[in-house]
Amino acid sequence: MPVGIFIIAHEPLASAFKTCSQHVYSSVGDGHADQIEVLDVPASPNIQAIESKARECIARVQTDIGVLIFTDIYGATPSNIALKLADTANVRLVAGINLAAIIAVLNKREGSLDDYVALAESAAHAGIVCPPAPNAENY
Repeated sequence: MPVGIFIIAHEPLASAFKTCSQHVYSSVGDGHADQIEVLDVPASPNIQAIESKARECIARVQTDIGVLIFTDIYGATPSNIALKLADTANVRLVAGINLAAIIAVLNKREGSLDDYVALAESAAHAGIVCPPAPNAENY
């Protein structure tokens, strides 16, 4: 796997994103999404225990390029834990996760960690679309 992917989010969101990614990739027979590490943070977490588990997850997905941490809401408990983990040059955080960002990163097979961060951010933005309201005359 070119870049390691770790998702830490409010329970059960991290696991749900991995499951969705596996669903997308299973349709083409690619097990790449199986390598994602996830950690669901419960409503009343033991911060030290969660941080320790998160460090273990990062160690399992570490690659030569590094690790990209995805989290759901910047400033919430999962992202605050993730910020403590993104303390080296080869671990970066992207907050505001969506499936478009994860799939884009899974599809990329080479580049620097900064390239992956930029791709994740642009794919997340591009994945948010507000189509025009339906015309009442058509109903």
